[in-house]
Amino acid sequence: MVIYIHGFGGSGQGNKAKLFREYFKSIDEGFIAPSLSYVPELAIKTLEELIESYYGDVKLIGSSLGGFYTIYLSQKYNLQAVLMNPSIYPYTTLDKTMENSPNFYDQSSYEWKKSHLEMLNNYEVKNVNESNFMLLVQKGDELLNYEEAVDKFQDAKIVIEDGGSHSFDGVEKHFEFIRTYFAIGNQFKHTRKVKGVGFSNEELALRVGDLYYDDLTEFLNNLHKKLHIDALADEARGRKKLANALYDSSKAIKESSVSIQKAWDICHTHMVGWLKVNGSNR
Repeated sequence: MVIYIHGFGGSGQGNKAKLFREYFKSIDEGFIAPSLSYVPELAIKTLEELIESYYGDVKLIGSSLGGFYTIYLSQKYNLQAVLMNPSIYPYTTLDKTMENSPNFYDQSSYEWKKSHLEMLNNYEVKNVNESNFMLLVQKGDELLNYEEAVDKFQDAKIVIEDGGSHSFDGVEKHFEFIRTYFAIGNQFKHTRKVKGVGFSNEELALRVGDLYYDDLTEFLNNLHKKLHIDALADEARGRKKLANALYDSSKAIKESSVSIQKAWDICHTHMVGWLKVNGSNR
């Protein structure tokens, strides 16, 4: 079961929650995104009850203030977790948001009090088990300093993107990465043949080898990334020898892509000239 924890003023019907819900449904994986109370103590108690209901098979995804809650809950229950632009010091950043605060679901408001800020102090974790975390941050976050999260999770799996926003733009492009990190979903299994391809692996290799070298470079780069993601997942599951072998394989394929790119650089001018004369079949 994957539990998504929304941020300050958010709900389980926010845009990211809806995108995650659709994705996890597509891979037949349990998912819930509860709409939580704005009172920190009540929000934490709700999440603790949910986790204990599914105990032993729970993964967490937390965004913004939800990331802060996720750190506490991951540490308490020893759970794998993904943090997206997490708030590391919400008792400081939310100090500016007093009295009437927005509920983004229906544009209503609620009273955010000093007592709520004080509650947040009860859930701060000084020393985290970084091996349980993957951190996704965007430098364009207009509300939080992404470096605070990076400093706290230096030894976690980290993805830092240029641009973006506090809402974490383009979250859907990370769904497969998150799924593989959690090692969940019916699609997460090895097969003897490429899914959806009817011919043999030998034939597949011949067809891939017939790609133009620039396209072959792109293919190898994508394969390198896929194996690297698998390595991260196996490392998170305690399979260090397997992870190291996959890291080595990923590195070797990356080096191959560099060599193929050199091959394309060598033949590019001739190839373009030939295509101009004979027509493109790309």
